[in-house]
Amino acid sequence: MLLSAAKAALAAGEPGLAATRAQVALPMFTAQGRHWWGAHASLLLLQARCASRPPSARLLRQAAQVAADLDLLGSSEAVQARLLVGRLAAALGRPGEADTHLTEAARNRHRRVTALARAQGWLAEALRAEAAGDRRRLLAACDRGLAILDEHQLTLGASELRAQATAHGAELAVLAQRSALAAARPRLLLTWSERWRATAYAIPAARPADDAELQADLTALRDVTSRLDRAQAGGDPSAHLQREQLRLEAVVRARVLRSRNNGGGGPWRFRYLCWQRSTRTPPCSDRAPRPRAGWSPPWTGPGSPTSPHTARSGPTARCSRRCAWTTGR
Repeated sequence: MLLSAAKAALAAGEPGLAATRAQVALPMFTAQGRHWWGAHASLLLLQARCASRPPSARLLRQAAQVAADLDLLGSSEAVQARLLVGRLAAALGRPGEADTHLTEAARNRHRRVTALARAQGWLAEALRAEAAGDRRRLLAACDRGLAILDEHQLTLGASELRAQATAHGAELAVLAQRSALAAARPRLLLTWSERWRATAYAIPAARPADDAELQADLTALRDVTSRLDRAQAGGDPSAHLQREQLRLEAVVRARVLRSRNNGGGGPWRFRYLCWQRSTRTPPCSDRAPRPRAGWSPPWTGPGSPTSPHTARSGPTARCSRRCAWTTGR
């Protein structure tokens, strides 16, 4: 309970209260021999301290030790710890050490892990690209990370996971905006501002879904996630639960994308809106050429708007160039 309260305080922007609660919980876990929860309490304590104190070599050493402990325990929170160590090392002027930890965290973006873990991997890749001065790679990583958060918002059932996803999404957007500002590209800056607004406003309400089958899948996913946490904390075999968690996450994502009532549209909707704002001819204008038989527009997808007056030639030919604003190409 204390650990959950500390997470809530940190998410609410009260690192002092979060650190106090984590400090109370940590010795309790240690006395009970609950190493799993003790390592997680240590990570939360360090996150709270880093949010309220300037970076220091002591914090860096403690964060590196916690990251190693979480790796040994096989916790998915190890990526969070690696990101924390990478940020601290970069702030202290240790680029080599920062890149080592961020590279380890970035490997998650191509692994068969949860959506949140893959988004964290793309965040680590974006931080690496920023340190290397590679703007194109930075913007591409931010785009991929936000796209994952767009598509998997319903699978983030627990409120603390949604808080993490919001924080990671905000950081991805800030990195992209900072890059656009440094490049003196106001249109790109505006595009990324709108990109993050679209993601933030698309967060579903915390109420049961209207689709009974979707609700059943979400309930099953949350139950498996809870059982997985308990199994990992107790040192029990959990490989089958991890597979089931990933399977249910994919089922929920596919069901949401197939839903006719899903008005979000994700990144395709955003790209369509970019095109719509960037062309002088409205997409349903009679002046737009008719499409060829069998051709579908590049933004076609679940929840995306389609028009009978779209084609590759004319105004729609500029869609790919306008949509490339998000990557700076």
